[in-house]
Amino acid sequence: MRRALYASDLFGLITLSTLLFLTYPTLLWNTAPGASHVGRFVVSYLAVVPLTLIFFWFRHRAMTLSEITVAVLIVWSIKMLITVGLYHFMVAGTAPHLQPNLNEPSAATTHYEAAANFEGALLKGRVVDTDGEAIAHALVMLPEQLVGKPFDRRARASAGATAAPDVEITSDDIRPVLGVIAVGERIVFRNSGSTTATVRGTIDGRSAFNVAALPGVPVATAKQQHAGLVHLEPSAGGIGARAWIYVADNPYFTWTDAAGEFALAQVPDGSLELLAYAVIDEVLVRARAAVAGRDHVTVVLGSTASEEP
Repeated sequence: MRRALYASDLFGLITLSTLLFLTYPTLLWNTAPGASHVGRFVVSYLAVVPLTLIFFWFRHRAMTLSEITVAVLIVWSIKMLITVGLYHFMVAGTAPHLQPNLNEPSAATTHYEAAANFEGALLKGRVVDTDGEAIAHALVMLPEQLVGKPFDRRARASAGATAAPDVEITSDDIRPVLGVIAVGERIVFRNSGSTTATVRGTIDGRSAFNVAALPGVPVATAKQQHAGLVHLEPSAGGIGARAWIYVADNPYFTWTDAAGEFALAQVPDGSLELLAYAVIDEVLVRARAAVAGRDHVTVVLGSTASEEP
C-alpha cells in the first residue's frame, strides 16, 4: 500500500517553507532593491526535503524513496505558485504596474499634442551660475506644453551623446550624468566594467525599474511611460556614482553650448515656464523661469539648490 501525506501535512509543510522563504536571510519586503534572492529560494526549497522526511516519519514510521519524491514534488509545485506571487508583489522594482525588461508594454500616453503646420517663436537664452559664469551641457526644457510643433526624434541626435538613451556604466561611474529620452523610449545600459552592475531607477520617489547589466551585454528597460526625472543609482552597493535621465513628453528640450547659450525653435507665444537642469559638484540642481516666446532669458542655477527627488 502506497503511503502519502495528508492534506494537513502538506499545508504544514507549505506554510513552514513559505515562512522560511519570507524571512531568510532577511524579511523579503525589507530587502534592498537589486539584492540577490538566490539564497532565499535555494534554502527554502531545499528545506522541504528534510521537513518532508520528518512529517512522513511521524505519520507512517516508514517511507520509500518514491513516496518521499512524490511528496516533495507536490510541495514544491504548490510552494512555487505561492512564493513567486509573494516575490512579485513584495520585492522593490517588480510590482505589477512596472514592465519587465525587454517586454513590450502598451503604447505610451502623453498630454502633448502636436499641431499640423505649427509655426511658433524662437526662444533664446543663457544658463549661468550665481557668479554669472556660463554652464555648459545644461538641459533646458519646457516641462509642460500642451500643443506645438511635431516631435522630431531625429533632431535629438544633434544634441550629442547626452541626449541618447544609452547609459554607459564603468567600474565607478555612470555616463551621461544627465540625459533625456522621449516618453515611450527605452534606456539602454551598456556595462564596460568587469562586474555586473545593478542599477535602480526611481521617478517621483517610486521605483521604476531594476536593471542588472552584465559586462559587455547591453540591456534595456521597458519603454518609459511616465514623464519626469528618473534617478539612477546603484542597488545593493556597487558603483558609487549617480545619474539622471529626464523622460520628456514634448520636443521642447535642448542643451546649452560652451557659452551657456541655448535656443528652442517654434515655441508657442504667450507665458511659458522654462526649466533648466545641470549637475554641479555631483549634485543635480535646477531652476525655473517664467518666459514668453521671443524672449531672451537668463536662467541662474545656484550650486546650493536642492537635488530633485
